[in-house]
Amino acid sequence: MKKNKIYLFTAIGMTAAPLIVGAAALLTGCSHDNPTVAPTGWDRIGEPFDSLSRRLELALIGDAGADSIARLAGRFAAAAKHDAPEEARRRAHYWLGRAAARQGDSARSAREFGAALDGPDNSEGEYLRHRIAWLREEMEDYTRPEWYRHLREDVDYYSRRHDAIMLYDRYIALMNLMRDVGYRARAIGYLASADSCAAEIRRHMPFPGAVINNACVLHDLGKKDEAAKIFSRLRGDPAAMSDPDIEALVYYNLYALLNDTAALRLAYDNLSTDPGNLSLMPLVAAQRARLALDCGDTAGAADYAAVAAEGADELGQSDHRLMALRTVAEVRAACGDSDGATGAYRRYAEAADSVLSAMRDNEVVNLEAMSQIEAADAEFAKREADRRRRSLIMIIAGAVIAVAGVAAGIARLRRADRMRREAEHRQMALQIAGDRRQEVMAEAIGTLESISNEGAIDAGESRRLLRLLREGESKGIASATFNELISQIRPEFISRLRRHAPALSDAAVRLACYTAIGLDTKEIAEAMNVRPESVKQARWRLRRQLALPAGTDLADFLRGLM
Repeated sequence: MKKNKIYLFTAIGMTAAPLIVGAAALLTGCSHDNPTVAPTGWDRIGEPFDSLSRRLELALIGDAGADSIARLAGRFAAAAKHDAPEEARRRAHYWLGRAAARQGDSARSAREFGAALDGPDNSEGEYLRHRIAWLREEMEDYTRPEWYRHLREDVDYYSRRHDAIMLYDRYIALMNLMRDVGYRARAIGYLASADSCAAEIRRHMPFPGAVINNACVLHDLGKKDEAAKIFSRLRGDPAAMSDPDIEALVYYNLYALLNDTAALRLAYDNLSTDPGNLSLMPLVAAQRARLALDCGDTAGAADYAAVAAEGADELGQSDHRLMALRTVAEVRAACGDSDGATGAYRRYAEAADSVLSAMRDNEVVNLEAMSQIEAADAEFAKREADRRRRSLIMIIAGAVIAVAGVAAGIARLRRADRMRREAEHRQMALQIAGDRRQEVMAEAIGTLESISNEGAIDAGESRRLLRLLREGESKGIASATFNELISQIRPEFISRLRRHAPALSDAAVRLACYTAIGLDTKEIAEAMNVRPESVKQARWRLRRQLALPAGTDLADFLRGLM
């Protein structure tokens, strides 16, 4: 169940094969405002769980030791026991399961994974199911078209979760599949996607494994100069060369690309010290045996050939295995071991027949797989088009709703403004009525006093009428003048009006106010207690004082100052 870095190796004129299968890395075009714990796909649930989730993921892809993983998982589980969200509890079981798997306790790992899946079918539960299924998957359980569809579905899912680590793994798997089937251009495309993920993961930790994967595939795909430059840079990178697996691969590929025999010797010495890279040792030993044979060192060649023969089966059905077996046979023949040479050549012939048969079968399978992969591509393209169409519809619908909301808001504002203006106009109308009432009262009082003085009515009756009139005057609507009311409601109006014509009289200002609020000639005449002809003349004088050009409507101009 252990899934680690992915390292590939290759040789000039030979087909590349995977070395250590596993996960590692980060999302292409990963957003810096992700809803998940970058570079992972875990939902954010708060601290310390977010930072511990990141540390555990990076430790696992960095191939940390089992004890280190167990300590981090224990810290996560301890924190999840104290007032933690349900997602933290479930995730704690997952990390404990990963730690148990690293320690080789598959039974405890299975129990922890079962506890992790025991919960609601929410975002966390869905992600846990995908991750645990990934740990248990075997490529051999799929046909190539099925594997392709599965990988494409995973890419779609993990892209939505901004999960660069899982995307790297899926892109590498797609790259290998495309290379095996014969789609070299697609293989390079998926390698570029994986490389983008690796660039993102390097924002969080060193990730030399991605660089060597890239270099190995470039070599295999014929881009040898580019691959040689990468391996030469890696040779000078202490952080990369501190990993024994990477160190051996770098040295071997420098020999394969640049015929650097010293690098081949270093690769062999490295693998002899740390034999973890089982698939690479027989290949390196076979190359050293051939060099020794070419130099006439049959004894040394025999020693290297023995190592190559012992591990040749680790190379699988590949040209690497055929090269190693043929070298073993040639070395034994050169050493005079005829029986050993005969057996070695027989083994080589059987392997060659097996490889050729596998290649023929593979060609047939590849042709069928290509057809089914293209059908799957058409299906994914249609699905993506449907998704984009739905997204476009949602965007348009959202825009329509937003526009409708804005329009409704504007309408509400306009309605509120209209109601405010109407209220102001009512208040102004009341003031106009009050002003007119007071004028009428004053006129009536003056007339009554004149009649009383002339003795036309009884003095007592006159005093009583005058008292009633004056009481009515004192109870008038407001004592403020109309100009004062305008100043309160539209304080900027009169100041703007006087900036245009500083010498306006109070009567002219009052006329301007009446005109601005929409009173017609007759209404203004009644309010000002003058004849309509006088209003027209006063308007003409007001236009001249305001210096309005011909064709400019006085009312529109005055409303613009409100």
